[in-house]
Amino acid sequence: MPTLPSALREAILQSVDAAFEAQLQFTEALVRFPSTRGQEGTCQDFLFEAYRARGYSVDRWRIEADDIVHHPGFSPIAHDYDQAINVVATHRPRQQVGRSLILNGHVDVVPTGPKTLWDAPPFEPHRDGDWLYGRGAGDMKAGLAANLFALDALARVGFQPAAPVYVQSVTEEECTGNGALSALVRGYQADAAIIPEPVGEALVRANVGVILFRVRVRGYPVHLASASSGANAIDAAVYSMQTLYVRSWKTLDHLLTKHLRRSRRMKQSRGYLRSGDRGTINIVNGASIRNRPKSIKPRRDIGHWKGGLVTGSGNTHIATLVDRKSRFNLVLKLKRKDSKSVNGGPNQSF
Repeated sequence: MPTLPSALREAILQSVDAAFEAQLQFTEALVRFPSTRGQEGTCQDFLFEAYRARGYSVDRWRIEADDIVHHPGFSPIAHDYDQAINVVATHRPRQQVGRSLILNGHVDVVPTGPKTLWDAPPFEPHRDGDWLYGRGAGDMKAGLAANLFALDALARVGFQPAAPVYVQSVTEEECTGNGALSALVRGYQADAAIIPEPVGEALVRANVGVILFRVRVRGYPVHLASASSGANAIDAAVYSMQTLYVRSWKTLDHLLTKHLRRSRRMKQSRGYLRSGDRGTINIVNGASIRNRPKSIKPRRDIGHWKGGLVTGSGNTHIATLVDRKSRFNLVLKLKRKDSKSVNGGPNQSF
């Protein structure tokens, strides 16, 4: 990869430093807009004018769900899109000789929560040493400012990108990501993209996403006098959520791996005698059920699982897993009964 001459690199860095106070003031101006979900319009108007004042071609549009609903990246909408405005500024060189770039940032911020927990008004930025405080200052209005001022720094030293650059200010990032999707569907694509999110102050190539799904739980209604004979759908939903939480952190993987049989030897017949506890034959580091913590026995907590393995004819196997509290069941068909197959079964079931 070609590197910049040291003199040019230093000139660009000095240009960045020279306008850093102006960049901070621009960030503070962005923070003053309370651009929570549904209230982003005025902040986007501000950015639209900032882009246009620099001579960029600027595109401003409201996200239309009908335009993106059929895209695989679409997420269900929980709010109206009246103020869901996207703004994109485009730099086009006189002659393109390089690769195009997207500089993306989102203008929506998470809610403030109780203002009594704030030392200062959340949308009134204030500085403390090297830190700038205010809702959205880091996530990610500082990034929006950096995208714009990076191009400013190049212009001050007499340079410009040699390929198209799309400076995107999108909304609807904190909830779904539909804002960036709308820009993609509108035709804004490039060879690379940079999103200056505050992710550990490190350059990363990927980040976590989300999976949206709906779980329906059905109860069994009975008269209050015989409530114990019915099933409360709310209780079952809570248990299901806790069970999914346990699975998401791979707690079950750890518990299974610790006590599963590692060898291929079959269990001995009932007439087989040996010293020590029954149930630990051929299990490396096996633990007797009598050694389990006393807190597990009353079935008070989610996440304590009981497992069984059923072997049939023709080398067929079924594993059963039951959460002792919620009675949430998993029945898994296994290819083999070795520890790797049994431990991998729950992962394949989700």
